Amino acid sequence: MAVNRVVEKVVKFILDECLPPVLRDNKYFMSLLLKIVFRDKAHHFIDFKNKVMFMSKEDIQSIYTDIRSVQCSCETDLNHRLLKKIIVEIKGQSALDVGCGKGVLADHLSRHFTVGACDFYIEKESKKKYMNVSFKQADIHKLPYDENEFDTVICTHTLEHVTDLRLAVQELRRVAKKKLIIVVPKERPYKYSFNLHLHFFPYEYSIVYAMKQKVTHLSWSVEEMDGCWYYQEDIGLIE
Repeated sequence: MAVNRVVEKVVKFILDECLPPVLRDNKYFMSLLLKIVFRDKAHHFIDFKNKVMFMSKEDIQSIYTDIRSVQCSCETDLNHRLLKKIIVEIKGQSALDVGCGKGVLADHLSRHFTVGACDFYIEKESKKKYMNVSFKQADIHKLPYDENEFDTVICTHTLEHVTDLRLAVQELRRVAKKKLIIVVPKERPYKYSFNLHLHFFPYEYSIVYAMKQKVTHLSWSVEEMDGCWYYQEDIGLIE
C-alpha cells in the first residue's frame, strides 16, 4: 500500500525533530519501523545506501520500479505554491523538467511554454496523457540535449537521489541557457531512511555549497518553502 502525503509528513517530522540519532542510525530499530511500513519492500530501504555505488544503472532502476507501489501516492512532490512560483520565475519560452516523474509539473509548464521532460523511466501513461510534453528517457548524469538548448531548466526532488551530485549539477547548467531552478527537500541525513535519498540538505548552506561548487559569478538565491529549499540562478550572468 502506498504511503499518503499526511503520513509521510508526520514520519519526516518525527525522524527529523523527535528521534535522537542513536535510534535513527540503529539498524535494528529502523529495520523494525521500515518493515512495518514497507513490509516485503523494506530490504531496499535498509540496504540501498551501502550498495548503491556498486550497482548498475539497471539494478537501481529495478529497485525504484519495485518500490513504486509503496511510495507516496501523490501525483507530484510539489504543492500548489511551489508550482506557481516555478511557473512565474521561468525565463524564456522553452523549459526542461529533469527528473519529471509522472510529468505533472511538465504538463503545467506546457500550458505556457515549449516543454521537454526527462527521467530515468518514463511511464507510457504519461506520454499518452500529456501530449504537449516532449518526453525522453535519460540519465541526469548525461542528458541527451545540446548545450544551452532550453531557456530554463527545472529539477525538483531529484538531486537527493543522484549518485554523482557534482556531475548532475554540471549537466543541468550545460543544457540551460538563461535560468536554473532547483527544489530539494530540507532533510537531515539518515543512514536508514523512509526514502532512497543519497544526499541531504538540512541547512541553507547545504544547498548553497552543493550548487555553487566552483562557480562564483552567479546571480542566485535560495529560500525555504514548505519543507523544501528553492534555489534559482541566472545562467546568463556566468562570466
